[in-house]
Amino acid sequence: MPRTATQPTPDLDVTGIDIARAAVFSGRPWHLLHQPHHGSNAEFAQWRVTSCLRLIEPNGSSLRRPAIFHSEVDATEKGHLNFALGGAMTKAYLEAKLGIFWLAHYSLVKKSPRYRVLRRVPGFSEPDYIGMDSQYRFFAAEAKGRVSLDAATKKSLNCKKQTGIVNSVNGQIILQRYGVAAITGGSHIQLYATDPEVEIELPKPSEWLASFYEYVRAVCGPEGEVSEAENTPESWTQVSFDLPEQVSQWVSEGADPAEWEGLASRTREAYRESIVLPDLTVMSVSSQS
Repeated sequence: MPRTATQPTPDLDVTGIDIARAAVFSGRPWHLLHQPHHGSNAEFAQWRVTSCLRLIEPNGSSLRRPAIFHSEVDATEKGHLNFALGGAMTKAYLEAKLGIFWLAHYSLVKKSPRYRVLRRVPGFSEPDYIGMDSQYRFFAAEAKGRVSLDAATKKSLNCKKQTGIVNSVNGQIILQRYGVAAITGGSHIQLYATDPEVEIELPKPSEWLASFYEYVRAVCGPEGEVSEAENTPESWTQVSFDLPEQVSQWVSEGADPAEWEGLASRTREAYRESIVLPDLTVMSVSSQS
């Protein structure tokens, strides 16, 4: 499950300088720009800062769009402005929360001779960004700017729909995929973020076996005890299960997997007149009298 999907509005503390910096550098590392020191790049950076900062205002400890944005800005313009803010907030979020600083537009990466991007499937759909984390692992990221978080956008981010089309960068398989949306239509600007799935720490084999046989013991009941079912049809066959004492002792002594084969052989030999199941539970069958 995406780690932050359970927290639709993760806290993100930013200043105006943080937003301005994120707006300038979001997706545009200098080494991928054709003429990084050209005046047009400076003008574009200025437009990004203006589009992000001029149409947000403080609302207590939060930020919000001013009333004019909701009442007088055209829907198409809202889309452009929200897209710019979504990109800036994605950059700020990745830096502040995850320590990720290198983030480049997918369109710049795929055109650069320094990078070789392989897609899983052909088509026009593509993520917004390719990034690199502190462990020098490439990842794909998608940024959204929306007035409200509609079901389609939420599903796209949760399912890593657009980021999932990237297979590898420079031969390195893309394993991490991020999605961030800036939601601007409410009383304050919110973020919706989905990080890569959490790595689950699996139990050691001996720990798993101990848990499993604790459950088996609960199902079988105390050794040698049989619970009679009431009001059962005469045609039914009575079946009982038991966990041999030697198996219980093996579990209590640490359940070493290396000893399994020997234990299984001794158990089947000791109960050769009965049915020994794969988990070494002994099943006894008898007809109703």
